Amino acid sequence: MKKETIICDIKDCKNEDAIEAVLQVIFMTNQTDGRPLKRPSINQFSIDSCRSCRSKIIEGWKLVGFGAQGHNTYELVEMEKVKWKNTK
Repeated sequence: MKKETIICDIKDCKNEDAIEAVLQVIFMTNQTDGRPLKRPSINQFSIDSCRSCRSKIIEGWKLVGFGAQGHNTYELVEMEKVKWKNTK
């Protein structure tokens, strides 16, 4: 019987103990065409994530997404490093 291996979708993580989880993602790009946003959008997405990455999210790291139309990349960053343009 073959064992299915699920690899974490988060950038620079190759852990093979991932499970599908619904997580909040801060998107820095428009989900239609991939252009940068002036203000980020927050969406819930189902992505494969490992225990280590989910623990970082609980500790306060933010899950940031880039891409469009289902071709997204995800990255964990400390909140202080999340930058966007302030439009008033």
